[in-house]
Amino acid sequence: MVSGKWEKENPEKVLAYARRYYHEKWIPKNREKKLVRRHGIDIPEYNRLFQIQGGRCAICKRHEIELKTRSLCVDHNHKTGRVRGLLCLQCNGGLGMFFEDMSIIQEVISYLKKHSEENI
Repeated sequence: MVSGKWEKENPEKVLAYARRYYHEKWIPKNREKKLVRRHGIDIPEYNRLFQIQGGRCAICKRHEIELKTRSLCVDHNHKTGRVRGLLCLQCNGGLGMFFEDMSIIQEVISYLKKHSEENI
């Protein structure tokens, strides 16, 4: 066991250990629990979807590396609970903001077309 004195004398080593533990042990363990609880999928299924999509958002096609978030979100149908694919945070949030309603999304498209730079 590490003494309190050593911890006080070596705060950078303590912090490095804590970060390593958090990223290598805590995050993966709890990420899988969250995926199973929220979406009924495990890490291998998430990774399968990730591979199918080439690590890109299913809507905007940006690669996970380009995103500011750590990973792609699991998108699901709120009525059926069925997983549809992986989306970036912005696209996933956008669907939610429009209540996953295709008629509203069509109105958004019409609005953007009407007010695009080509029509000004």
